[in-house]
Order: sequence, then C-alpha cells, then structure tokens
Amino acid sequence: MLVIKNNEWARTGDEKYSKEIKIAALDMGACFNNFAVGIDFMGKIYRVGGLGLKVLCKKAIESSKDASILEARIAMMANKLVSGWKEKGVTDVVIGCCQEDYLQLCHNNSENWLYKTHTPEIFVESLREICTHEHIIFDSKFNEAYTSSACSLTSDVMPLVNKKDDKTIFNGIRSETDYNIYFIYPNLMIDANVNAAANIARKYGATLKFEAWSEYVRNIKKMTI
Repeated sequence: MLVIKNNEWARTGDEKYSKEIKIAALDMGACFNNFAVGIDFMGKIYRVGGLGLKVLCKKAIESSKDASILEARIAMMANKLVSGWKEKGVTDVVIGCCQEDYLQLCHNNSENWLYKTHTPEIFVESLREICTHEHIIFDSKFNEAYTSSACSLTSDVMPLVNKKDDKTIFNGIRSETDYNIYFIYPNLMIDANVNAAANIARKYGATLKFEAWSEYVRNIKKMTI
C-alpha cells in the first residue's frame, strides 16, 4: 500500500488532519490530448480528450449546429465520468481549473480552440450539474497553486497561497522539454498530469492510499540514466 499524506498531515504529523474521503480529482489542461486527467481514491487514472475532441472543436467554431453537438458530447463525457464515480462510491469531486479562470487555463491564449469554444467551461459546468444531481460534493474554486510543481509521491507540502516560502522544497520538477513528464529525484518519473491530479486531491485535504497494483503506482517509472 502507498500512502500519500495531505498538506496538514504532512506538515504536522497530526492524525486529526487525515481525511479518508472517497475523492476523484481532475487536472485540466490546455491541449486536446490531455484536456483533463484525473485520479480517484483507488489510484485509477482517467483521461479526457484526444483527436476526436479537436475535430469537434474545429467544427464548433464554424457553425452553431456543430457547437451544439460539441456541448452534447462534452455532457456525455461528464456523465460517463460521474456514473463511474458514483458506482465506486466517490463522495467528493475536485477539479483544478485556475479557480474557474478559463483564459488562464489556456495560458492566456484567446486563440486556443478550447477557449474559443468554451469547452473547459462546458465540461466543468456539466460535471457540476451531474454531481449535484447525484449528491456528490463538487469543488472547482479552490487554490490549485503548486499542484504541478510538488511531488505527490513524496507528499511534498504545497503552499496554500501563490507565494512560495523559501523553506519549501519540492522533490521533483516538471520537464522543460516534455510538459507531460514530471521528474522525481533522483531517478523516477511520472505523468505530470497524473502527479498534478494527485496533488489536487491532497491539497483539497484527502489522504490517498493506493495499493501496489493501482494505475498511479504503475505510472511511476525508472529513468534511464
């Protein structure tokens, strides 16, 4: 079993801060292949996006009819995710979405197709509506600062505000050449979006306990040195 501690537990060692809630967390992206990457309390990884989403967005920009089709498809994606979470007993869904600043999510690029079609907003609102209907707690407004910088495997403590303390040390770094990889010192690596999603869950307050066979654990690889 692999235990990833939450912020307060990692900082203080006080068991009262441990929250074993059944959580699913999503890290939102600005590209089609990793539009949304998530992880749940059992270590299962979820990926939303791909070439199909890119085609839908391109068509949606060109016609209102296709925009409606995109909205319907996004709602279907959200419904599929929530149905699976409901079946597993998920109680809380938290999504890292730059506190719902969708332009920031797309790196302030107003020409990004995802932003131009409001796809992140449609997706988040669909999730919110379905989670509310299923009585699942939904949060997309918390401060997700440093969830991409910290190492989830080593339970790095993440500052609760946007300013990093000089004493805060992260045990890894996101690759500058491949944004999809997070290097864990000294010789491990993990999908950067999966790492961020796990940190979003931790920063929300969840304590994650992953079995050795979980997708999260299998995602951790040794680097070739």
